[in-house]
Amino acid sequence: MKLKPIVVVMPVMFALLTGCNTMNSSSNQSQFPWLFAPHHHHYHKHAAGTPGNILENCIKLNEAEIKAANLAKTKSSCSMVRHFAATMVRDHHQNLREVRRLSHEIGVVPTMNSDAMRIEEKSEHKYAELKMLSGHAFNKEFIESMIHCHHKALAMLDRAINDSTNPKLTAYLKATHAAVTKHLHEAEALQKKCTSK
Repeated sequence: MKLKPIVVVMPVMFALLTGCNTMNSSSNQSQFPWLFAPHHHHYHKHAAGTPGNILENCIKLNEAEIKAANLAKTKSSCSMVRHFAATMVRDHHQNLREVRRLSHEIGVVPTMNSDAMRIEEKSEHKYAELKMLSGHAFNKEFIESMIHCHHKALAMLDRAINDSTNPKLTAYLKATHAAVTKHLHEAEALQKKCTSK
């Protein structure tokens, strides 16, 4: 699915996914944080909802989505999952370009923060777990994590939209919300077609 130039996917997004989780138990709060990957900027511990922090978390999210989706492209035994993963790679590369363009346009430097640090640390752990899986187990884990993290992303995007005072950033967040919703629906459809047994 092609996104508008301003659209960011992600599911899942921003400081959003400081703890992507499953819906099974509170112990799973950090089970699906792999939708993030490293990108280094200045580090600030506070003001998690600032534009700079939102942009940094968006960057990390997209880099991690690309990494995880590239893994799914090679490891998944389901052609539909591989196709979905290829779409994620394409869309998140587009997202990275848009985030960096927006950062320059509004004059806001992406800012490292405590949420982003947690995203970075947990994502590597989940990625390592996914690498150990194969076949149906991989398909199931990959798709479930996409679904749950997208739900989390939508909730956090709602908060970011409410907090934003920059018109261009707000427009970006709203477009992203729509894109995340579409990707969530695709992942839910995949869960029914490709991971049920």
